[in-house]
Amino acid sequence: MTKGEQGLLAHTARRLAPGSHMVEVGSWLMGSARILAEANPQADLLCVDPFSGTVVDRGSLEFLADYPEFEGERTPNLARAIVKDLDNIVILAAESPHNLGSHQESFDLYFEDSNHDDPLLKANLDYWLPLLKPNGILALHDSNIADVEQHIVRLQLEGYTILEQVDSLSILKKPPSGSEACAKILDQTQQLQWPLMKPKTHSDSGVLRGIMHSMWHTGVDPSGLDEIITGNFLQLAALIMIPGLSISQCLALNTTTRDSIECCVGVSDVVDANVQGH
Repeated sequence: MTKGEQGLLAHTARRLAPGSHMVEVGSWLMGSARILAEANPQADLLCVDPFSGTVVDRGSLEFLADYPEFEGERTPNLARAIVKDLDNIVILAAESPHNLGSHQESFDLYFEDSNHDDPLLKANLDYWLPLLKPNGILALHDSNIADVEQHIVRLQLEGYTILEQVDSLSILKKPPSGSEACAKILDQTQQLQWPLMKPKTHSDSGVLRGIMHSMWHTGVDPSGLDEIITGNFLQLAALIMIPGLSISQCLALNTTTRDSIECCVGVSDVVDANVQGH
């Protein structure tokens, strides 16, 4: 990590409340784990890594020369030795996410620094992001790699907000849930300018997708906003504008009927296209 990235990671951990839970997926030789744990001694850190494989690069070999636990390969015992002075780190030697099974704990910060390419990157995000608390912090290293960049774009559409970026470290905030999400969504809808359902501009369409992705992934039922957003079919319109979302999925989230959809300006063609695609 660059000095700037190290500083941002420490700053991010330092801002967490005492008693917070952090998870790092991909710990290598515990360098970033030390940064997180030292920055917030009152938070605990779970380090998930197979802790296996031969170490060959010169810099790492020089660093490990002082550790009698090092015998040419990474091991859980070596990882524990490197951070033995820190009592807020728990080491879990496992290949994420395939060898983890179900995990009950939720986290305030999730630092992803393992494999930076799909499909493993996507598998990790799919496993750990549901365990990240609403308003939790996601840190992505090497965010200049193509697959990481694409996931950042996707997460923004799902309501995540980029807080800071330094070099290749990106810090994102997970959207809120429940009433907080409803308030945020209401504020976003007020930015839209249309008579009924049909967006007037490309930017309106983008805001729609962001609103609906946020609702979908934070568990907010769009039909529950009927009392807040009245006089139109905003919720369902936005849903059917998301590519690949079928009409049955739309109706599963909203009690509006097919007839109601088709009466909306410019929407029936989109509905038909989605239906034909499923």
